[in-house]
Amino acid sequence: MAIFRGAPDESGQDKIARQMGLQIVRPPPQPIEVWPDHWQPVEVFEAMVTQWTIAPSGRRVGLRYETMLGPGGVMDTLGVAPDDRREVFDYVRTMEAELLSHLADLEQRDKPRATH
Repeated sequence: MAIFRGAPDESGQDKIARQMGLQIVRPPPQPIEVWPDHWQPVEVFEAMVTQWTIAPSGRRVGLRYETMLGPGGVMDTLGVAPDDRREVFDYVRTMEAELLSHLADLEQRDKPRATH
């Protein structure tokens, strides 16, 4: 199985470019292979894309677990079996931690450096 995902436009670059009469051209997204055993955790993580807790600084803090685990939540909606929920939750937490780490690295890389 593969999942296709374009890079999010976190900085609003496309909007600014359009206002200037420009268009940003990006290469098409590359497929990401997902092992069948990991497909359900990826589906849950993907469904949680809008469920981030955001700090006043605008930085993502973590996922809102109540929308994943609560009655009628993402796991219920996607039909995750009760016996599989702990394992799926652990996988989702791993993906969450990796994404937060990656975003922190990007933020650090893009931070203006002081000049002397």
